Amino acid sequence: MKKRILFLGILIPFFISLAGNENKKKITRTSALPEVKSLTDSTINLESYYIIVNGKEIIVAKKDFNNLMNWFDAKKACERLGQGWRLPTNEELTAMYEQLYKKNLGNLYLQKENATDQPSEYWSLIENTPGDSEEAYFFCFANGLLQNTAHSNGRDKYEEYNVRAVKNLD
Repeated sequence: MKKRILFLGILIPFFISLAGNENKKKITRTSALPEVKSLTDSTINLESYYIIVNGKEIIVAKKDFNNLMNWFDAKKACERLGQGWRLPTNEELTAMYEQLYKKNLGNLYLQKENATDQPSEYWSLIENTPGDSEEAYFFCFANGLLQNTAHSNGRDKYEEYNVRAVKNLD
């Protein structure tokens, strides 16, 4: 009998406190960016950073692919991630440089371990001319310049550069 009274003595105040919490406001996130669930792939960690490009929020994968790739393989690798992942555009690469790299965020180029022997270039989705089989843009994080293979001493889409996937926050 004493155990039942003690048990009820503990439960009744607990249920009363729960009922009293119904009128309290729930705490919500005040950030402008919604939370994104973590996705994983065997070669890339898709936990994300965010950038703003032309007023739109873009999700940037947390890490590069593990290996350097030519433009064709880079484009396919990003698309294989599914769910809208792709190579970044010229504007998105510039925003990654300004909004992440310059603030020591994003784990880009020299922010990576053993980066001294890595190229500073990242592939862009944008070709010099749509459908161009040889030339595309890339962004050089060492100097903050957007370049294209047509004006870079004989470089073409077969050069191997870093690859970082992005997608629209829709």
